[in-house]
Amino acid sequence: MKKRYNENINRFIFNISKSNFQQIISRVILYCITTFIFINMMTSIGGCFAMRETEDIISNLSFSHDGKNVVFDRCHEGDCQIQVYNLETGELAAYQSPRNEQWTMGKYSYDGKKITFSVIPIKPNDDLDLGNMQIAVMDADGKNLKKVTTGSGAKLYPTFSHNGKKILYACAARIREKGKTPAADYDA
Repeated sequence: MKKRYNENINRFIFNISKSNFQQIISRVILYCITTFIFINMMTSIGGCFAMRETEDIISNLSFSHDGKNVVFDRCHEGDCQIQVYNLETGELAAYQSPRNEQWTMGKYSYDGKKITFSVIPIKPNDDLDLGNMQIAVMDADGKNLKKVTTGSGAKLYPTFSHNGKKILYACAARIREKGKTPAADYDA
């Protein structure tokens, strides 16, 4: 009786493990296919966006937790904006930043209702003021924009806490001047 019970338990565990493994593999394959299609659409010469012809750069991709949208930076000749691509409908939308700001590094909240991102001020000479970057939050539809940080320092890569009540980000106290400080100093 005990041997039969153990065999049934082992068969049950094997079936659960096999089922979970198949689900995980299915999700990974779906993710890879979706990513492959998205990247090929964005980079194909004859595709919707003809990215190679305009030399656009796509970076900082962030998928919504329901898997329906991806928010990303799209940069062309130094001008960047946050865009959203709907994976179900193929619709592409862009958030319009004010002329004196550049928005970058968008991330969805876990419930998908908000996006947090870095705001880079643009100086009068059109240089980016990286030393005064701020973090902002807005609704996923682009409404209710609010800057949530102040003060100097580069504030980068914001992300929501799981409950959406806090934002974690990296902060550099200062930005080194070009050519003044090596990125690394070591003996080989």
